[in-house]
This record gives sequence, C-alpha cells and structure tokens, in this order.
Amino acid sequence: MKRILISLVLALAAVAAHAQVNLPEGHMTLDRKTGRLSINGMNIEKNSTYLYLSPEAEALYKSGDSISTVGDIMMSVSAGFAAGWLTSSLIWGDKRDKSRDAYVYIGCGVVFLAGLPLHIVGVKKINKAIADYNTRHGFAAKAPEISLGAQQYGVGLALKF
Repeated sequence: MKRILISLVLALAAVAAHAQVNLPEGHMTLDRKTGRLSINGMNIEKNSTYLYLSPEAEALYKSGDSISTVGDIMMSVSAGFAAGWLTSSLIWGDKRDKSRDAYVYIGCGVVFLAGLPLHIVGVKKINKAIADYNTRHGFAAKAPEISLGAQQYGVGLALKF
C-alpha cells in the first residue's frame, strides 16, 4: 500500500512539474492572418492574454477585440447580403420589382461603411495594448532618425530605422 501511494505521489509530482507554463519572452506583435497576438512567432490564445498584459492593457485589448469583431461582423453580413441580393436578382431576372435594389445596396453600403471605422478603432486599441506590453518589457519601438550631412559616399540624407 505504501509503494502504491508513494508511486502515485511521485507520478503526480512529475506531471505537475511538467505542466508548469513557461511564458515566452520577446517582442509582441499582432498576427494579421489569424488576428491573434504573438510573441516571437508563438501565437497567444485570447483567453490567456492576462498572463502577458497588464490589467490596463488587458482591458484595452478586450475592448478593442470586441469592437473590431463587431465591425468585422457588420462588414461581412452587409457584403454577404448584397452579394446574395445580387445573385437572386440575376437568377430571377425581370420577374421581380427592381425598384428595391437601389435601397438594398445603399443600405448594405451604409452598414459596411459603419463597420469599417469600428474595425479600425478596435485594431488601434489592440495596438495600444501591444505597445504597452513592449514598452514594459523593453521592446519599445524606436523612432526613425533622419540625418543630413557627410555620409560614407558623399553628402546625403540618411534614414535609420
């Protein structure tokens, strides 16, 4: 009985030691393809951003993500509805009243244009949260420098990133 208990405790200790999370270190970016945060190419799940971001940056990230998602949904639904309306008007042809088409397309355009600024504002908030993380961890973005004067091959303008 003692052997079983000791081996069970050792097995659980080994599993617990293996399960510890090692947080990656490095420059945080927003992956444009997946829409996720990534540190040195390693994607971070949305439900674990609290491990990396400060509470203020976490609040910025959450609000920016929800605002951006609402904008994406508005743009997608309006574009899909307009495409579906166009497809149905091409299928049914002259059998339908065409006076409504302009109103439908204008309405879809208005909803699409209302979703675009929401998406942009949301992404800006996410980028502010990323900038907060990067400055807290010493990865602040450096402003480009412009210098005018004698360069290696004569007089010219140099731009350093």
